[in-house]
Amino acid sequence: MQPFVSWFLGYNFFSVNPTPRLFLNQASISRGRWFGWMLLFLASSSFLWADTPSVSWFSGPFEQALQIAKQQKKQVFLDMYADWCHPCKRMEREVFPKPEVRTFLEKHFVSLKRDGMLGEGAFLAKRYNCVTYPCMLVIDEQGQEVGRLTRFTLPQPFVQQLSELRDGKNTLPDLLTQLQQHPRDPVLHFRVGFRYAYRGDARCIQHLQFTSQNPPPQFPHLAAKAMYTLGRIYYRNTLRDCASANRIFLDYMKRFPNGTDIQRVRNLYNGCLRRLRR
Repeated sequence: MQPFVSWFLGYNFFSVNPTPRLFLNQASISRGRWFGWMLLFLASSSFLWADTPSVSWFSGPFEQALQIAKQQKKQVFLDMYADWCHPCKRMEREVFPKPEVRTFLEKHFVSLKRDGMLGEGAFLAKRYNCVTYPCMLVIDEQGQEVGRLTRFTLPQPFVQQLSELRDGKNTLPDLLTQLQQHPRDPVLHFRVGFRYAYRGDARCIQHLQFTSQNPPPQFPHLAAKAMYTLGRIYYRNTLRDCASANRIFLDYMKRFPNGTDIQRVRNLYNGCLRRLRR
């Protein structure tokens, strides 16, 4: 082993004179050193990553997790992922192993991880309308969704958002209560509609339509975002009504030709046309 490492580092440690072995030129020695150090770095890094602890994921069935959560007066944290989802892999690598995240989840939740494409995971993905990944759900002991996170989030804000959901803040019931007090607030309508949309609930339509027709002066981009979300609801799983979706997409392209989602809208519009021609 020592001659092998010595060759890569470019030195003959068995000689008093540190002359490169095999009459290697200086360029070869430099490449050998670089390659050797890279091998050592990768080996040590892989060792450290392999030993990094993560969340204690519950391995039993979902219904059993609900029972345990009820007994322990906790909620269920359900991490729905897909093998092709890059943000899911980042959460697994950069967030779940952090001590503050592990401690918070193990104290307040029964945590499960499921592949949304396979087995029980596919059933749960349909039950909770997980159409984008990651789909990280907070679920009460009755199996009802409290809230969800749908994008990569750094450890500190991740714990903060979970804490808010656990305390009932920024949940759908909380926002509906606020909307009763401020029924003409387009921002609240958007937030309520957006949460209904993620759940695949058609009640999102009236709220998203209100925001698209009454753009909030302080957040004018929400009107475009509301229309885009509304079109997707008609296009995808919830309604699958391509004719209505395309009317919304056409209106979007006229009103917001430079909108941030314009290319996505064009792609969805063309997809609807292909469906309608079949």
